[in-house]
Amino acid sequence: MSIEQHVSLALRKERLLERIASQRSQIEACAEPFKKPLAVADKLVEAGRFVKSQPWIAGVGVFATVVLLRHNLFRWIGRGWALWRGWQAALRWLDETGYLKK
Repeated sequence: MSIEQHVSLALRKERLLERIASQRSQIEACAEPFKKPLAVADKLVEAGRFVKSQPWIAGVGVFATVVLLRHNLFRWIGRGWALWRGWQAALRWLDETGYLKK
């Protein structure tokens, strides 16, 4: 390869690296509105994993709900059942789409 070809390749590489840097900054600017919601979602997933690894926390929550809200217990059971089914559907969807890390 001649010196001219090396220089040409070096210039092309430099232009491509500048283009890549520009595209990265454009992507970052487009993703800015999603940073906070995704951070919240990450925290919720982290909390869910913690509760899953410490099932007694869920038990304490259920017990507190029964004690404090016994007059509305059946309504809360229905809500809890709907929440549980929604959670399971969300986990299934996340697993099928490959977003759930195992």
